[in-house]
Amino acid sequence: MDEWQARVQELLENDPGLAVELRRVLDQTLAPMLTSTHDMRIGQVTMTGNSHSTLNQVAGDQNNFDIHLRTTVNRPIAVHTLPVDTAAFTGRAQEINRIVTATTDATHPGRVIAVHAIDGMPGIGKTALAVHVGHLVADKFPERCLFVNLHAHTPGRQPTSTADALTSLLVADGVDPRYLPDDLEGRAALWRDRMARRRALVILDNAASTQQVVPLLPASPHCLVLVTSRRRLSGLRRRYGAVTLTLGTLPEDEAVALFSRIAGRGPVKHEHAAAAGLVRLCAYLPLAVSILAATVESDTSLARLLAVLENAQDRLSGVDSHLDDDELGVRAAFDLSHQNLDPEQQRVLGHLGLVPGADIDAYAAAALACLSVDETRRHLQALHAHRLLEQPHHGRYRMHDLIRDYARTEATTIGERDQAIGRLLDYYQYTAQLADTYLDRHPQPVTTPIPVPAPAAAPGFRDRSQAQAWMTIERANLLACIQYATTQDQHLRVVGLTAAIAAHLRTDGSWALAISLHTSAANAAHRLTEQLGEATALNNLGDMEYLVGNFPAASTALEQALTIFRDIGERLGEADALHHLGAVRSMTGDFPAASAALEQALTIYRDLGNRAGEAHTLNHLGEVRYLIGDFPAARAVLKRALAMHRDLGNRAAEADALNHMGAVLSMAGAPSAAGAALEQALTIFRDIGDQLGEVESLNPIASLHLIAGDPQQARFHHHQALQIARTINSTLEQARALEGIGRCELATSNMKTAITTLRQALGIYQRMGTAEAPRLAAELNILDQVHADS
Repeated sequence: MDEWQARVQELLENDPGLAVELRRVLDQTLAPMLTSTHDMRIGQVTMTGNSHSTLNQVAGDQNNFDIHLRTTVNRPIAVHTLPVDTAAFTGRAQEINRIVTATTDATHPGRVIAVHAIDGMPGIGKTALAVHVGHLVADKFPERCLFVNLHAHTPGRQPTSTADALTSLLVADGVDPRYLPDDLEGRAALWRDRMARRRALVILDNAASTQQVVPLLPASPHCLVLVTSRRRLSGLRRRYGAVTLTLGTLPEDEAVALFSRIAGRGPVKHEHAAAAGLVRLCAYLPLAVSILAATVESDTSLARLLAVLENAQDRLSGVDSHLDDDELGVRAAFDLSHQNLDPEQQRVLGHLGLVPGADIDAYAAAALACLSVDETRRHLQALHAHRLLEQPHHGRYRMHDLIRDYARTEATTIGERDQAIGRLLDYYQYTAQLADTYLDRHPQPVTTPIPVPAPAAAPGFRDRSQAQAWMTIERANLLACIQYATTQDQHLRVVGLTAAIAAHLRTDGSWALAISLHTSAANAAHRLTEQLGEATALNNLGDMEYLVGNFPAASTALEQALTIFRDIGERLGEADALHHLGAVRSMTGDFPAASAALEQALTIYRDLGNRAGEAHTLNHLGEVRYLIGDFPAARAVLKRALAMHRDLGNRAAEADALNHMGAVLSMAGAPSAAGAALEQALTIFRDIGDQLGEVESLNPIASLHLIAGDPQQARFHHHQALQIARTINSTLEQARALEGIGRCELATSNMKTAITTLRQALGIYQRMGTAEAPRLAAELNILDQVHADS
């Protein structure tokens, strides 16, 4: 066998007819000696029983075959080039499991190449994950475990060209660099050929693009390729079915565990709260956590370190101050991504760092950056592709906290920042005011004290459901804008933004929050002697106090609002305050005062031609007529109100009128008609997402079931009402639901449970000071006596 090895070696080095002669020798002498169970090495080439046909195929092209054989002679082979794994690796169990599963698939016959593209923001731990998994599965790929850094984001270096990366891989695989093909396609073909029958793991780290990676992919179905990049390499998924894994920040418990492992000392266990605070300041970014933990010595107080960082004006600098001079810190990692952006993308990124809220859409970002929506959307998509923005939901973008800190420092001058924030707040206030017109059962008659310019573009609302959806999505951002305006002493902005979300807060049951916001808005306006804003805030405050059952506070706020409106001659505001006062008076049993207030409001609305206000006031006037027992008058008033609401297309107010009509019809001895009206109201309230209206329908529907002799259905509806009322903190409707449940218990002879439940309802009525309190108290006295006698 040595003779033939020597002969082939000689041919490789000297014979110009290399391919022809070698094929003849193999055909006549060597090939018959090879079987499926024997192999022979010629230089660095292993030929097995099926190598004969392969060599014949290659030998058909003399030049290619000449390169193929000469480049494999007497070159060292790097079998395992993975970097050292980190002993402190923590978490990522789900991602590891997905890749390890793919590893198993890659070692099965008939599989295609398995590619996993791991992407994420700077410092998220992409390389650490790839290397850690590489070491976990290395034993499944004994022939090759190769690591190549493509340097897409390496300080002082340009990204590695694909041709240079192929050179590194081929040389590591034993190819003499003197005989490498000159062109990229030739090197890629040679790389695929050499990997064609091997089980190999290849990690392509820090990739710049899909184009950089594709020629580096081996062709063997038994290979596993892990690619890391700050960009989402969607092309690999489209063309090769790659599995894409986007890494997020660590959960708090895993971040604390990582901190503890790197810190390497017991006291971390005894200072868990401080450690949790530190990783929270690092925003759960593995790079930042690692930098900070590495500075912890045996005598370091984590509580003291936490206090220092909490007081630092610049968190990034606070973390990076613990680096050695030659280490890459968090800011430097972000710098490398920032440098890859064009100037306009850098400007947009800086502006996004100023956003008070947690996320943003293209409309708000366009207002912030003073660009068109289409331009802005392209920039947002580019920043997301660079992993400087996250996209938690389609069309919405958010920043990691540390990137936000970084971007804020990259923003332009203070004047430009103030202008950008001003445009954003204008956008939110304008759009919220627009949405508000669809949401309030009784549209606010008072114009905002802060006229804001219309943005260049804003989402349009065709109906209430779209307005409600926008308010729900933007709720946190709107509250963040109010908080920002408060901290910046922008009092008029506080008043305007708070008024713009009043209907939303009323509808979704955030009444305690609304009371706090309207109180702050009223105080802010009072400090500025902005009477219109103060009266508007007081009017909204009175409405919220009414809903939570604090009738004395509601009356006080509404009377103050009424006085101011009259002083400044704001008749729409006067009518609105009178309308709310009428509702409060009716709940406390002062029906004459309620009627007087509502009649005054009705006159003003008619004088001003405000049909929406007139129709809504008729709703409450019909309720008062019903409460005093004048059912024909109540029915007539409510029929007028219902017709007006339908004519105006105000579904919420229509449903409100149907609820009142149901109560009147029930008392008038028409339970079927009452049930039909209440079911219509319930359907509308559910369609438009008005939970308060829903519970206001459920309780009277339940009462009708009880009257009809079906306590089980009555109890079911009351329990539904009670659950919703508790969710939205409607104290009055909770009491009504509890009273109804108590009456269901009475109907089924559960006297003890009935009395207990009715006493809960009575307690609420008494705290609220409602007209129901004395009635129910008297009834419970009788029940107590009956129960005692039994």
